Amino acid sequence: SRGATGCVFVERDRAALAALRSNLDSLDAGQRARVVPGDAATFGPQTVGADLVFADPPYRFDGWEALVQSVLAPELLAESDREIPAPAGWEVVRARRYGRTIITWLHRIA
Repeated sequence: SRGATGCVFVERDRAALAALRSNLDSLDAGQRARVVPGDAATFGPQTVGADLVFADPPYRFDGWEALVQSVLAPELLAESDREIPAPAGWEVVRARRYGRTIITWLHRIA
């Protein structure tokens, strides 16, 4: 939405996959979106060519540094229960709290 020409959803939970597919069908957005069953933590290398990655792993997720370093897109929005520190080669542009959720915007600098 909001001007995106396409979107790839990576999800490993079967119920969430079914909900994603159903929502995309309801919105008639199947032409612009792809649903990939799998683990997003290992999908980073496939983000080459993407402008933005939005990562929303479980809130207790502790593999952020490896996940961020695997992303090849220039921008990453990270949703978590805490601000995500920028690993080497990245900088935090902004972090905002929305209730118990914190969205950290990271930008690749290297």
